[in-house]
Amino acid sequence: MRLWTFRDPNEWRAAEKAGRLRADGRRVMERGFRPAYRWMMSQMRKRIVGYGGRFPLWAWAEKGPADLRRAGHGTKGSEMLLVTCEVPAERVLLSDFAAWHFALNGWHLGLTEAEDASWERRWQHRKPDQLPPAARRRMERSWERMFDFKALAASKEINGDRATQAVLEELMVPDEVVSVRAFVAR
Repeated sequence: MRLWTFRDPNEWRAAEKAGRLRADGRRVMERGFRPAYRWMMSQMRKRIVGYGGRFPLWAWAEKGPADLRRAGHGTKGSEMLLVTCEVPAERVLLSDFAAWHFALNGWHLGLTEAEDASWERRWQHRKPDQLPPAARRRMERSWERMFDFKALAASKEINGDRATQAVLEELMVPDEVVSVRAFVAR
């Protein structure tokens, strides 16, 4: 499976020395996102045979590499690398980028207006850690819809970028690397 990931040059040099690129969780931008990352790790454990429990390494699984003229691929003005790789599909978990934000923000992922309204009437403005255990489990089960591309495409409730993101445990360097391209983030 062809994937693209954006990496810091220092991180990449360390990966070249180690022979593998792994995430360690230090780059999780906001501490409040850690519960969503842990949830994604639990999904990796369920869905990827042999997953060892490390933080997810994020990549894109699109038809082609991202447009480097756009912003959002790193801190403006910083040197970055676009790494193209080929990884066995059984080591990759794909999900919808827009739907991932429901887990990231602790929102219920409803597929219909009625489902959203029902959830909001009962649990409006409650953070995940403020929900009773059964409601929290229901919310987390709703996040599993991010892996159901057909259901998401049929839903009028989930808007936004229909980009496909990928998580994997590690990238073997250089064996799984196709190319590395330097650029300056906009």
